[in-house]
Amino acid sequence: MADAPLKRKLVVLEDGALTAMALNPELRAEFPALAPLARIAKTTQRAGCGSCGRAGQEKALVFQQVKQALASMDAAKKRKLKEHLNAQSVRILYRNAMGKPQELTF
Repeated sequence: MADAPLKRKLVVLEDGALTAMALNPELRAEFPALAPLARIAKTTQRAGCGSCGRAGQEKALVFQQVKQALASMDAAKKRKLKEHLNAQSVRILYRNAMGKPQELTF
């Protein structure tokens, strides 16, 4: 048998996976769109009472912006992302600028 590395069939980029990617310096250098997530993950926001959920809303907005940025990368960058994730295909679920849910698999 050939010594070809096994690849995962599908990797879904959810919030937890994106945070882990953002904390990896190699991936963060290769994909600068992950930088805002690294700042959020490294700082714990404890200010406020939490009744309005403003911190959560801001965090969700940053995740959406990062997902949109990853979805809009060119084909070469997407191919590089798949190599880093050891995946045959990657799926990103995000909302577009109009707020409509989008699903992109590449």
